[in-house]
Amino acid sequence: MNHAAYVHVFASLGCHFTYSLDDSGGQIDFTSPNFFGKGYPLAQKCTWRFVAPEKKRPHIDFVEVDIEGEDEIEIQSGWNGGSSVGSIGKSGRPNGNGYSPSDNSDTALFVKFESKASSSSRKRSKGFRGIFKVTASKGE
Repeated sequence: MNHAAYVHVFASLGCHFTYSLDDSGGQIDFTSPNFFGKGYPLAQKCTWRFVAPEKKRPHIDFVEVDIEGEDEIEIQSGWNGGSSVGSIGKSGRPNGNGYSPSDNSDTALFVKFESKASSSSRKRSKGFRGIFKVTASKGE
């Protein structure tokens, strides 16, 4: 049997995604819409859910971020969002240590991206690219 990570993609409706990894390792790359094309569209609202198995923690690293104006990436604990884990705006840089839930029992991260830049100022920024992986819970 192949020991590569087992990846579940539960939903991809519009701009809402849910990803899950088992605890055998591996990672999933994810991007904002049109990252490899002409950049993300104006007035885009997207969400991503990242789910780890029981007794594990989801972890996200943003490796490229090119957003503009009032556009923002919000990272929160939980399935539908909850306590803030961090945010990234035009002038902010991603946390070099990545993002994981602050509560050790949380097995999900919720990421919300909203492009708010007006059409007159829009430069068609590239967006972002991130990596989702699973880590051990604190104390294990």
